[in-house]
Amino acid sequence: MAKFYGNIGYAQMVEKKPGVWKEEIITHPYYGELVRNTRRLQSSDQLNDNITVANEISIIADPFANENFYSMRYVEFNGAKWKISNVEVRYPRLILTLQVTRSHLHKITIRLRLFLVSRFIDRRRISFRQ
Repeated sequence: MAKFYGNIGYAQMVEKKPGVWKEEIITHPYYGELVRNTRRLQSSDQLNDNITVANEISIIADPFANENFYSMRYVEFNGAKWKISNVEVRYPRLILTLQVTRSHLHKITIRLRLFLVSRFIDRRRISFRQ
């Protein structure tokens, strides 16, 4: 299993004004292991198939995580914020199921393409100079 280290975002209700409450995100770092890493294509009536990417991360829970697992919102994993869709309590660990949306996959793909294009341009500049 691959090792994991990253921040987990928790939503906490904070009173901004008397009687006005708002969710505020705080983060805590955790160690753990990547238990499952999957991708699934589902056929649909649209032009493109639906893509579902789901991962499971097992973290070593501290007392804060055990008491506030219901308010976990996201995990920072591979440079992106993944939505936590399910939390399973297996003391002393928490198993987090992560899912990413199609639009988020699109943003990650665009960033990767821009990175690769910039690397290609840099290589071309070096080859022209030689």
